[in-house]
Amino acid sequence: MLIWQEILYLAFIYGCLVLSFFCRKRKSSILYVYFIIVCSLETVPYFFSIHYYRLYSFGSLLYILFFTYYFSKQLLRQKIKVYIIGLLSFFSSLIVIFNSEKEYSISLAIILSVFYISLSLLYFFYQLKSKSSVFIIQKEAFWVSMALILWSIFFLFQIVPMYWFEENDLPFLEFINHIFRIGTLMIYLFFVVAITRKY
Repeated sequence: MLIWQEILYLAFIYGCLVLSFFCRKRKSSILYVYFIIVCSLETVPYFFSIHYYRLYSFGSLLYILFFTYYFSKQLLRQKIKVYIIGLLSFFSSLIVIFNSEKEYSISLAIILSVFYISLSLLYFFYQLKSKSSVFIIQKEAFWVSMALILWSIFFLFQIVPMYWFEENDLPFLEFINHIFRIGTLMIYLFFVVAITRKY
């Protein structure tokens, strides 16, 4: 990753952490917990000799746990469905992690992405059925769901052909990684909007 992208990315995620922390009491948001996880996973490799792909593998479990809890609070009437999706994703991820010879399994990437997309679509479907006086774009979870769906699409495009390009076209893999980082920065703008929403 280019140095400027790396610095910008770290500055952005820590900025989101600070903003989400200060906004937490205003609307009882727990997004700051997500950014604590993100910042921790992105910072640890600078201080310890841990390969970031291996770290991301176990980080995926934390993300699944967090967003299962997050959406269970957003979808009270669909809580059982959220828990089922979360538990299936968590234990499937555990099986993949402990049986994979790769530092980061493509199967794990697919599980995480399907998990994000499933909960986000469940949220959108619930919003369509519910009668709320609050316009959907004023809701934090709407922007979180949009961010997760878009991130999942970028992530799958990057990770699925990763090992093939690593062996056959490393420069193109590096190019895809740069695009993914830029896309991730853009998607974090959705999180910034989510943090500032009233509901």
